[in-house]
Amino acid sequence: MPEPTQSTKDEDVLNLARTRYRIMEEAEYAIRRASLEDIKFTYNIDDGQWPAEIKSQRLADQRPCLTSNKLRKFVAVVANQERENRVAVRVRPVDDTSDVEVAQILEDLIREIEYSSAADEIYASAGEQAAAGGFGYWRVLTRIPEDGFDQEIFIEHIENQFSVYMDPRRNYCFISDFMTSTDFKAEYPDADATDFSQRGLGEKYALWYEPDKVRVAEYFQKEPFTRHLFKVQNPDTGQVGVVELKDGQTREDIEAAKFTILEDRKSKSHKVRWYKITGNQILEQEDWPGSEIPVVEVVGDKVNISGKTHKRSLIRDGKDPQRMYNYWLTTETETISLAPKAPYIV
Repeated sequence: MPEPTQSTKDEDVLNLARTRYRIMEEAEYAIRRASLEDIKFTYNIDDGQWPAEIKSQRLADQRPCLTSNKLRKFVAVVANQERENRVAVRVRPVDDTSDVEVAQILEDLIREIEYSSAADEIYASAGEQAAAGGFGYWRVLTRIPEDGFDQEIFIEHIENQFSVYMDPRRNYCFISDFMTSTDFKAEYPDADATDFSQRGLGEKYALWYEPDKVRVAEYFQKEPFTRHLFKVQNPDTGQVGVVELKDGQTREDIEAAKFTILEDRKSKSHKVRWYKITGNQILEQEDWPGSEIPVVEVVGDKVNISGKTHKRSLIRDGKDPQRMYNYWLTTETETISLAPKAPYIV
């Protein structure tokens, strides 16, 4: 099936997104495999504290695999400490043009956003993810209420930390999930109805399609642009400030506003662009109203060795002692249960 028609710019965005996603997936494969093993070990999911081959052999021989999980409580202690010691945001004026009252208003607004979002629990949940698996995430979103027009800010927990791929330099980020073809067509009826079970899409789509499913990703990227700044002075008050030249404006527009231009310069900056994409199509796109990607990573133990980043959980070094304890407990129980019972003789 031919690919849907895309503009040259959109196709460039998609090509770059696919390349970046593949690079991140390959770079973090070992980290995420170890993290998933740590999470299953911490919560003992699918008897995760027993190696699969040993468990299979013992079950085949009808021998027990007992588990007494000693590590879960340490993760719970860390999470509960975060819940008790709540994080508080403080806004401080830092220069001679700052206003203490404005800083207090901003601080109150941030606390209101946190309160309405139940941010305390979100921070604690992301911290527990980091303790159990090495990393967790939460994000900032905006929305317009159904009965209003003013945009609201709120904080949201990302439940599946494996759905996020964040560039270490924070130049781009993916938050992805799979949708069935039925749900996808219902939500995006005008989108290209690509056969999601098709396997002939080429190598560049290998990470985006599964049988009857398609990966839909939110894709944030920083896009560079140049700002033209003017240092101006109000001749009536003598106050000095900075004005940015917007699209369609000229130097004469600033002078017409009766400002005295003291100096000007070009400044390299960036904006954050948000896309919702599949492997071969941009579904939605808009500018994010902020200068940074609104996804926050919470890490457990993070270290860079020879240029390679390692993310470790709280329980990583406790796994072998826990396995030893489980084996000793099982052996002791097995030995006692198989010991001969001498009859009482009167």
